[in-house]
Amino acid sequence: MSSVLPVPVWANTTSDAKAAVTDNRIAETDAKQRVELLELAVKPQSADAAIELFVKSYQTRNGALLFAILTPEEQNRKLQQFSEQNWVLGVSSPWIKSYRIERTNEKSEEVTEYHLQLLEYTSTGFTGIEKVVVTVKKQEPYWLIDNFTPVSFQTNMDLMSEQLSNDTVLGLVAEAQRRYWYIASGGKGSNTASFQPAGTETPYRWLSEDIGTKDHLTAYLQDIFAASTVATYISDQFSKKLLIEEDGRLAQPDADAGSLRDWGNAQLVNLEQKANEGKATISVPVGDDGQETFEIQFVYQEKDGWKIATSPESIR
Repeated sequence: MSSVLPVPVWANTTSDAKAAVTDNRIAETDAKQRVELLELAVKPQSADAAIELFVKSYQTRNGALLFAILTPEEQNRKLQQFSEQNWVLGVSSPWIKSYRIERTNEKSEEVTEYHLQLLEYTSTGFTGIEKVVVTVKKQEPYWLIDNFTPVSFQTNMDLMSEQLSNDTVLGLVAEAQRRYWYIASGGKGSNTASFQPAGTETPYRWLSEDIGTKDHLTAYLQDIFAASTVATYISDQFSKKLLIEEDGRLAQPDADAGSLRDWGNAQLVNLEQKANEGKATISVPVGDDGQETFEIQFVYQEKDGWKIATSPESIR
């Protein structure tokens, strides 16, 4: 009697199963090629573009975007971490609304270090500035990120605490000066075109779009200043013709100025608080070796936290 040998499992594989395996391999190859082409498309060709994409990746919480603009060496260092985070950066709140380049350090023709200020917000408004350092390296024909400080979404200010802190005071006045001069210079970009309104001999220029209406300018200032302080300041600017409005757009005299005061390196001399009001005595460096002392008022606004109650004109 002849014995019947069992048929190996692989021999029972149907043509449909074999086709499915082949299809999966094709799909994997196709997906890999698609990702590689997408990563190639977003690779920045300038150092500033790399910084723009770095911030955008955190704004959109997109770890895949950030990974695509890293150098191969940094990708190897960060692959496991990104995978464990499911390719998500940060949380839904707070978020980065905008950023500034505080300074750059060109270490060589191929390496530039950027010191960034990230302006962070929650549903209650401005929460402060987080500082990070990003190193960009040229790898022809691209500029890729070779090292960076991970964004923690934490600042040294606590605007919502009922206790007014030293860090909150100094953080607010430093940001107040930046915003004053941003407005005084016309805002984003260079506003070279000027015009002369009817009935005046003074040339004016338009404010940039982000602060170019009453509502936009008010919101920009109310991040830092109390609502009543902002209303009074804007009204005063109109009465002095330092702001005018035409067809809903704001314009200012076409003139430039500056300041030797450095509120970013100010020191707190004294801080007093009574209930929801605070008063700070602050020493501000002026020029190379000068100092000026100012008293700045603060108020705690329900749902908004601490704001400056002194006119923007005093912090310039």
